[in-house]
Amino acid sequence: MEQQTGIQSAQPRNYSLDLLRILAMWMIVCLHILGHGQILEIASAKNYYLLEVLRFCCVIAVNLYVLISSYFLCTQKFRPSKLLRLYLEVVFYGVIIYLWAVFSGRASLSIGNLLFGCLTPISSKEYWFVSAYAILYLLTPLLNRLIKGLNKRQHLFALLGLLFLFSIWKDVYPYDNVFNLHNGYSFEWFVILYFLGSFLRLYADPSKWKLPILWYFACSFLLVGIDIFFPELVAAIPKADAWQAHFVRYNSFLTLLSSTFLFVAFLKLDIKRKASQRLIRLFAPLTFGVYLIHDNFYFRPFLWKELLQTQNYPAASIRLVPMVLGTATLVFLTCLLLDFLRSLLFSIWEKRESWRKALDRFDRFVLGIFAKLAHLLEPKL
Repeated sequence: MEQQTGIQSAQPRNYSLDLLRILAMWMIVCLHILGHGQILEIASAKNYYLLEVLRFCCVIAVNLYVLISSYFLCTQKFRPSKLLRLYLEVVFYGVIIYLWAVFSGRASLSIGNLLFGCLTPISSKEYWFVSAYAILYLLTPLLNRLIKGLNKRQHLFALLGLLFLFSIWKDVYPYDNVFNLHNGYSFEWFVILYFLGSFLRLYADPSKWKLPILWYFACSFLLVGIDIFFPELVAAIPKADAWQAHFVRYNSFLTLLSSTFLFVAFLKLDIKRKASQRLIRLFAPLTFGVYLIHDNFYFRPFLWKELLQTQNYPAASIRLVPMVLGTATLVFLTCLLLDFLRSLLFSIWEKRESWRKALDRFDRFVLGIFAKLAHLLEPKL
């Protein structure tokens, strides 16, 4: 008897998750202004704790991005051309910004930097998220095959086991260990998020989750409380500094819970207004460009330290928090506009039938190679 896996057919476009993708990227910009913009370093005590609330509310952003991708990829056909299009976008921004840095005197022209940095962004970790996501996407055929062979209980047990080893155990034992996963900055953590996102897609019923948005805020404020009070409680413990801000990690279980609650809250959201759908459909594909622009290795210090000079913001002023939110929104919207211009440029050839046919041929070619390799490696009975 065929095993029931819960795999579903394609569903209509989910505008609520597209909206969540937009929100997640805005959160990432907020995290970067607090960190790269040195806002947390200069803030007075009163503003610091207000900004900590913002940081803990936004620290889930990367998890959200991966959960959204996992939610859809677990039921989609693997297309190597998707990774190719991602590569072209990353290389476009890498080369353009690198040349800008060279001509503006912020970097020296180097063939090595161009070849082994801008043109090989995945292997060179030019953007850590891109490298981790690319590996995750390459693993999706294997992961989907594995998930398809699991029933609901097996999937849940596998997920809980992974979370215990790579999330909960790190919370309980804060020191470096084999299950660290670089605090979530790794493709291994993305694989675990893939198990969670696919479980939510295949088996979860959002209507049964009660008030997930309130639970999201509860987890976020609990994180703030731990950050404020926990160091004093463990001051007598050897190496207690290892616990400070310990839960501000992508693979912290509280961060994961917070991510999951907000994800489900948006799953329950039904966006029906056509005007809202059109805006979301316009902006959602541009959000990844926001990351590629504002967090580029060469552009990042110019943006925060030279252009915006966030390190000189009034540390003790009541205006600091609104300035941070306003600046993050300005950077987000400006990068959206820039990526919209990039999308117009790319659309010149992406709309061509010859380009679509070339992508189809690329998919068939790569999948054909994979099939031949699988046949050669298959054990002979």
